[in-house]
Amino acid sequence: ERNICDQNALIDAVQKLKPTIRVHLKTFEQLTDELLLDENNFNIYLKSSRDEIAIVYYRAGYIPEHYINEKCWYVREQIEQSRAIKCPTVRSQLAGCKIVQEYLTHENIIEKYIHDENISKNIRSTFAPMFTFDNLETRQKNINLLRENPHDFVLKPNREGGGNNKYDDEILNLIEKQENRLNYYIAMEKILPPKCTTCLIKPNGKHLLHVECINEIGIYGTMVTNVDTNEEYINEVAGYLVRTKTTDTNEGGVATGYSVLDCLDVSENNNELSRIFSEKS
Repeated sequence: ERNICDQNALIDAVQKLKPTIRVHLKTFEQLTDELLLDENNFNIYLKSSRDEIAIVYYRAGYIPEHYINEKCWYVREQIEQSRAIKCPTVRSQLAGCKIVQEYLTHENIIEKYIHDENISKNIRSTFAPMFTFDNLETRQKNINLLRENPHDFVLKPNREGGGNNKYDDEILNLIEKQENRLNYYIAMEKILPPKCTTCLIKPNGKHLLHVECINEIGIYGTMVTNVDTNEEYINEVAGYLVRTKTTDTNEGGVATGYSVLDCLDVSENNNELSRIFSEKS
């Protein structure tokens, strides 16, 4: 795997917490021969060691290409059936898909789960307008809106996570040449974040000094639940991630070199922000 830095940091943290915990790194292909599901108690083991697996943390399995054959899909099914803690479960992975995000923007959906009117209103205020192309009554209207305003929207594939988005002329090309493939995308109005001037320090020495940039902030959350009873054991904020990139690129990956890791400037003028991110430290 190319992006192993955070993975190794997690392994080190686990070893420091309890050195007797064993960490195994396995591919889906390897597990087709090595994984064993006990159908009596639904524990899963590695055949070679008979170690019961307590937690499965997926570093792959987020795109169809990660499942190269039916055996790999069967491994995922066995893990999902087991008593092991899954990160993520199938449910939580699907919740990250764009179609679910679009559905949550519909009227009264957030309110169905968040009963406090002020909280639900604040959550809804963070949503960017989104729409799909699978409704025959609104499809042509939405296509025309894209065609007339391609620079105001981004097309996102219905997958978990980022990447593979369509922008600007790419949107027009898709409409003109492969309009039938629009059903595979969710359209979202572009977010226009505030710009700042900063310096980007890169490991290859190609530093960028005093360039115009934008920031993307992601909030880490820790949640442990019982999927059968919906009981929550842990549900809390676990920090944040800031990625900073130049304004002239649509990509944003750190490992791919488009952005750099950054931090928030939590000054005295932002006491509420400081409180939120320091209360768990």
